[in-house]
Amino acid sequence: DKKGKYLIDEWFYWADNFHDGLAKVQRSDKKYNYIGKDGKILSKQWFDWVGDFHNGFARVQRGDGLWNFIDTKGKFLSKEWFICVNNFNEGFAVVERGDGKWNFINKNGNYLSDEWFYNVHSFQEGFARVQRSDKLWNFIDKKGKLLSDEWFIDACYLDDGFTVVKRTNGEWAKIDKTGKLIKILQ
Repeated sequence: DKKGKYLIDEWFYWADNFHDGLAKVQRSDKKYNYIGKDGKILSKQWFDWVGDFHNGFARVQRGDGLWNFIDTKGKFLSKEWFICVNNFNEGFAVVERGDGKWNFINKNGNYLSDEWFYNVHSFQEGFARVQRSDKLWNFIDKKGKLLSDEWFIDACYLDDGFTVVKRTNGEWAKIDKTGKLIKILQ
């Protein structure tokens, strides 16, 4: 501190600046954790990699390569560990489980959908693109409801409440956020 007093007796191989009251630290064995301004280590478990906190959570990776999120109190978001996770965006994070399937998880550790998807993209304008194993696309809202009963060969990101999709009959069409067909494009 400003008086020259050490926060903790332990010395680290590396230490980052404090953000949201926590700083990343690395031991000489190359394992990471966080330390609070009170000198307490956040988690009993040390990690192979740790990320910055975003929206109250940080990504952490353990020795077997699996990922989870930890909150600022040291609690894991999920009992399940994942192959891949992305930072939270619009209240949800993308997670991949071991079978190559993707879903979204909220800050309470609940999955958005009972269905796991072949591919997903982050939320934009309240919707995220999702792809089934048959390679067809749709959009899902933050309540887990699909935008359309129709699935599409291709679907662009939503932009100003509209998107362009390629229907299974080969037509390109413009639809709005309610799933309503606005017009067929040439």
